[in-house]
Amino acid sequence: MSWPANTRLIGIDRNQAMVDNLWPRNRLSESAKAICGDWLSTNLPDDSIDVVAGDGCFTLLSYTEHYEKFLQEVRRVLKSEGWFIIRLFCRPEQKENPADVYNNLLDGKIGNFHVFKWRLAMALHGTLEEGVVVGEIWDWWNNQNVKVESLANKFGWQKESIETINNYKHSTAHYTFPTFKEISNLISQYFDILAYHHMSYELGERCPLFKLRAKVD
Repeated sequence: MSWPANTRLIGIDRNQAMVDNLWPRNRLSESAKAICGDWLSTNLPDDSIDVVAGDGCFTLLSYTEHYEKFLQEVRRVLKSEGWFIIRLFCRPEQKENPADVYNNLLDGKIGNFHVFKWRLAMALHGTLEEGVVVGEIWDWWNNQNVKVESLANKFGWQKESIETINNYKHSTAHYTFPTFKEISNLISQYFDILAYHHMSYELGERCPLFKLRAKVD
């Protein structure tokens, strides 16, 4: 992006390897930096940030332990007229059956394998408090005994793309996907929803982009 003069840009990720490998130092000014830190406790001053932007952040957080802490921390560092811009990944109000998602895959009704992974994860999702164990997504897939090379040839997909699901194997991590209603109700306790937009790409109806401003006490 082209940033206005004197913009100060801070990226925060809890994984130092992510920072080291992906932060584009050669394309940003000296006033832009990435730090290894915690979204729930950023150590940034109160009312110091004009815009907070995040992408799918809630998916990596526990609903019971982290959702409200995350919103409170964003509200704390954001200036009174600042914006919180975030894309969410939401499961549908009407839960899908994993077998139906799989049949959609075989019938060529899913555009790419990453969309399939997300739909399968949401179909295996319990309540928002439970989420879905990442390793269980791989277990369900593995039980189908899919011939990866045949699937890749059938749809013209890269075999490596399909094999990304192997990263889920034995993972004890949890993903959480709130419904649009669940997350809207929680967000509205801390922020005014100025606007939201659903994306036009496949599965975009589950990826709303919110523009928020902190509520005034």
